[in-house]
Amino acid sequence: MVAIICVDPNNGMMFNRRRQSRDRAVLDAIMEQVRALPLAVSEYSARLFLPEYADKVDVCSDFTDRPLCFFEDFDPAPFKDRICALVLFRWDKVYPADTYLPFEPLEEGFMLDEISQFVGTSHEKITMEVYSR
Repeated sequence: MVAIICVDPNNGMMFNRRRQSRDRAVLDAIMEQVRALPLAVSEYSARLFLPEYADKVDVCSDFTDRPLCFFEDFDPAPFKDRICALVLFRWDKVYPADTYLPFEPLEEGFMLDEISQFVGTSHEKITMEVYSR
């Protein structure tokens, strides 16, 4: 499984059951990762991708057998051992959070393969970290 997750510098993912932030450039970068596989997204996250990317997303309520998943309101911890690649998009500022990425990639045996930065549409700097194991 390839997991894609947006986090702040403290690994925050959500606050009060809502996304911390959103950025059009991040969505475009995520869709560049998709290629031929459909991106599994929750019904909550579907609003980010639809209707523009309707042909590349699969709205579902179970990520168990999905090869490419966008974790936003789904806890990635139960899938941690199945994740072979992890793509983190880091916002450039800390947001209020009450839901966090429940593991540190390097502590879980992931290796940082690539790190890059780009200017977003609503953020001055977004960092993309690509991990594998």
